[in-house]
Amino acid sequence: MFFIFAALGVELFGKLECSEDHPCDGLGEHAHFKNFGMAFLTLFRIATGDNWNGIMKDALRDDCDSSERCETNCCVDPILAPCFFVIFVLISQFVLVNVVVAVLMKHLEESNKRDAETNDAQEGCAGVYGVDVSKDTDIEDGNIEKEISINTLEQELIEVEHRIEEEIRRRESVGCHVDAELQPLYGNTDTYREDDVDYDDNLSLGRVTKDITK
Repeated sequence: MFFIFAALGVELFGKLECSEDHPCDGLGEHAHFKNFGMAFLTLFRIATGDNWNGIMKDALRDDCDSSERCETNCCVDPILAPCFFVIFVLISQFVLVNVVVAVLMKHLEESNKRDAETNDAQEGCAGVYGVDVSKDTDIEDGNIEKEISINTLEQELIEVEHRIEEEIRRRESVGCHVDAELQPLYGNTDTYREDDVDYDDNLSLGRVTKDITK
């Protein structure tokens, strides 16, 4: 598009003159259509909206040479100049706007795609480890849960110690009662104390283990 309009600009406006006798509002040393290169750069300037109406005004001047053999400061058809600049500005503006919108939409699509991949990965981790990643987690909440778990464990250990102490006292009371009953029969309890203690120890340890597992 720029190539076509640059060629047309050289053909239509290449002989416009900017001097003291014919001042210009938009055309000048760095913006003219005398050659293809400068015409191309001038079109880029017009595409950005930089004083394109001034350049069009210079193309519509009245103090120009309208002869067919004109060499400098030649006149341009008053219909061609507005059509040229208005059509180019509209097309270039729409093209640039579409490019910007396309770039923004592309980045938005990539961002949504990354978010979707991240959500899928989190859901996969939740399925593997059984963690609900949709819920917000807080460090303070985690510390509170740890404190609760430690306190619960300490209470359970205290309860186990109490059970063991009760079992030891019960075992001692049962052992004394058995010794008192068996002493008249054997006279001396040294002959059976080792076996009885082993039996009582095994029985008590079994009961303690059973209570702890509960």
